Amino acid sequence: NSQDEMEGFLTDHALPPDAPISQQYLLCTYFIITIFTTVGFGDISATNSYEQVACMVLMLTGAMVFGTLLSEVQSGVAELRKLVREK
Repeated sequence: NSQDEMEGFLTDHALPPDAPISQQYLLCTYFIITIFTTVGFGDISATNSYEQVACMVLMLTGAMVFGTLLSEVQSGVAELRKLVREK
């Protein structure tokens, strides 16, 4: 049953099943962002709402910085290829 699974997920992450919906959404959003940014949970993970928000901001910032760096590398490679073709 999906309700039992959700209650088990909340309990496993130190959140009572009757916790406010905002805390439940925060935990689920933290979980999804941690998975999508491929950070993983490891041995140390956020345990309260403040830590979860801080980690989400840092993970999303890291993903944006990484994307920007990849874009810059790609632009540099494209520019080098253009110079090589012109010679």
